Amino acid sequence: MMETTDNTILMRGEHISRVFRSGSETVHALNDVSVEIKKGALTVLRGRSGSGKTTLLNILSGLDTPTEGTVYFNGENISDLSDRKRDKLRAKHMGFVFQAVALMPDMNAIENIEYGLRIAGRYDRNSRKIAEECLRMVGLGKRMHHLAQELSGGEQQRVAIARAIAHAPTLIFADEPTAELDTAMGIQVVDIFKRLIREQGVTIVMTTHDPNMLELADCVYTLLDGVIIDGND
Repeated sequence: MMETTDNTILMRGEHISRVFRSGSETVHALNDVSVEIKKGALTVLRGRSGSGKTTLLNILSGLDTPTEGTVYFNGENISDLSDRKRDKLRAKHMGFVFQAVALMPDMNAIENIEYGLRIAGRYDRNSRKIAEECLRMVGLGKRMHHLAQELSGGEQQRVAIARAIAHAPTLIFADEPTAELDTAMGIQVVDIFKRLIREQGVTIVMTTHDPNMLELADCVYTLLDGVIIDGND
């Protein structure tokens, strides 16, 4: 268990290192990184390509395990959980938004969210209503019956956000969600994140290399070559 009793901290990564080996080559993707993720906040992991921010996101979310160090979620050490238990933890408590939205092009927005719930094993008779509510939440109430291929890039990313929140997660991880969008559309996406935090009480961790997104963050960790060179609230 964590030593801290600060209930504002939802997740903590302590002294995380991640080493990848390929043949005789050793790559230190992360080196002794520690972070705190506060409840109800937008935390940004900032850095250029290769800085280690996506590796850190994957480790915090349990998609990868650290070579050294520990990740705690709600006080529980999740680094030592089995793959099956980490899968269950993610399915129950976490949502994901990626740069590649991975929508089914021949399904409409509602069907894409329902499909995501089926994949997660969370589909039930209320799923259609939940999908519609989530789409309205991200401003797509009038576009929910359009096929994914008929939506703009920004609209597709909003569908991906709606899909990520459909099972009411505690924590959302977003890996470069604005990378393929222009600045104005990217700011709209981050504005949606902020509204979800304010209205739904979720916590969001997002990676980016775009400096325009930083003003909207509550906390920013800047990574360079696998280490944190700056962290501010």
